[in-house]
Amino acid sequence: MLVNILAPIFVFAVIVLIHEGGHFLMAKLTGMKVEEFAVGFGPKLGGIKRGETLYSLRAIPLGGFNRIAGMDSSDKNDDPRAFVNRPVWARLLVIAAGSVFNVLLAFFIFVFAFLYAGYQTFPDLPVVGGVLSGTSAEKQGIEKGDTILTVAGQKVDTWTDIGKITKTLDTRIVPVTVSHEGEEKTLTIMMTDGDNGRPLIGISPYLEHHDV
Repeated sequence: MLVNILAPIFVFAVIVLIHEGGHFLMAKLTGMKVEEFAVGFGPKLGGIKRGETLYSLRAIPLGGFNRIAGMDSSDKNDDPRAFVNRPVWARLLVIAAGSVFNVLLAFFIFVFAFLYAGYQTFPDLPVVGGVLSGTSAEKQGIEKGDTILTVAGQKVDTWTDIGKITKTLDTRIVPVTVSHEGEEKTLTIMMTDGDNGRPLIGISPYLEHHDV
């Protein structure tokens, strides 16, 4: 789909633009002369000049760039505000600012995602949070929200108990008793192999969601 192509391009453009924004702000703060701050690359579509800086819009919307006076080592620039004539500490700050801004962007995205989505905890209850598609558990009718009461005739009090029981069994065909909407039923489940080779019923645990 088109969105699958455009989305990564948009994300890349934002990352580059934030990166260049870091260079721009630090150059301004350290007294350097920024001749142009461009959004995008390629032919210039237009721009507006504020003070000594031209803010331009380019034809290819992939990030942006700064044109700082004296940043090209081949430039012969006697302007004391040119990059090459500023103190070493100021030049280092300008160079590092782009990466710092990208780190800050990642941090704020993480914080926003955490605050928006909340977090989950594992209460270790014998409650089904999901059923693996195509497994015997799904075919036999185990559903999300069911409570596992027994596995192979052994009482289950926690989700951890399920793993302990299945690990000791020498058969892949297991009777599982569940409570579904208050009704108990015993199902015969053919266990499947997990990634580590251990037998699994084909269900995942219930996780509690917490808002921040």
